[in-house]
Amino acid sequence: MAGSWYYNTKTGQVRQGRGFFSWFHVMGPYDTADDARHALDRAQQRDSAWEEADEKWNEADHS
Repeated sequence: MAGSWYYNTKTGQVRQGRGFFSWFHVMGPYDTADDARHALDRAQQRDSAWEEADEKWNEADHS
């Protein structure tokens, strides 16, 4: 069942299927349980990359 793993940010649980968590605390779907388990790491990496890109854009001359 690809794409059916979810990570609960409140409890840290990883589960397959979507009918067990409040959507306020869920990240996913992910293809594997391991991908879901590392959801916060991935989000942090993406945030860092976006912040770096924003800094570069802000430093560039846009005239």
